[in-house]
Amino acid sequence: MSITHIAFYPSDWLAGTRGLTAEETGIYITLISRMYEMAGPIERDDNRLSRLCGTKSKAAFVKALKYLIEEGKIIIVDGCLFNERVEKEIKNTTEKSSKAKAAAQSRWDKKSNKNNAGINADASPKHMPQSCQPEPEPYISKSTDVLLRDFAPPEVPLANEVSEAVAAYNSMAEQAGWPMCQKMTPQRAKSLKARLKDCGGLDGWRVALTRAFESNFCREGWKGFGFDSLVSQQKFTRLMEGNYDNRTSENPKSDPQLDAIALAARAGRSQG
Repeated sequence: MSITHIAFYPSDWLAGTRGLTAEETGIYITLISRMYEMAGPIERDDNRLSRLCGTKSKAAFVKALKYLIEEGKIIIVDGCLFNERVEKEIKNTTEKSSKAKAAAQSRWDKKSNKNNAGINADASPKHMPQSCQPEPEPYISKSTDVLLRDFAPPEVPLANEVSEAVAAYNSMAEQAGWPMCQKMTPQRAKSLKARLKDCGGLDGWRVALTRAFESNFCREGWKGFGFDSLVSQQKFTRLMEGNYDNRTSENPKSDPQLDAIALAARAGRSQG
């Protein structure tokens, strides 16, 4: 898990870094960002971390880190580096994400049970719904389509939700090397709102960003990948169906939330 979006309070940051040199401040924010990226303490490897922070030398990094530890900005946990504020934020974000996943799964199970209530349990195999195939085009049955419309939230994403979605993308793009989204055109805003509706809001959007970030194809093989690729209905559906996942010898385990988001995205495409 990687924390891709956090609340940033400028006044708190300025107050907390007052008295630090430019080099100490740069090292501090880099180490904190790495902690969020790893969602936990980071191994103390002075050689590697000094290069990550871009210091002039390892000695300069060690000197600055020593001061940050003395000031309580950085703490040592089992030989690793951590920060108390980061620890709290990670805990809060993890709990919020877990609750959102549980709520999404609960809604999905409720809709599935409701629509399956009248189905004959002794139906023969030929009458059972078949697994949809990601390529070339997935087949959506009428009964599945009803479920997906029920799963997607009826309300249109708010403007602040769209802004947060763009900020989450830009944060991930900076790490992945994708082009930043610098201008929100009416067409981009319309497409983004549709994708947010498909995946159930910001939590689903962050799941999609993480999935793209973890894909070697999206990060290296797909040279033109960017914001417009993510908000494309067809490409977003393929992403959530696992078409861009890294290929392994074993089939990955199914994630209920990802499956639900992928199904919702396919439903939106069939209705569009």
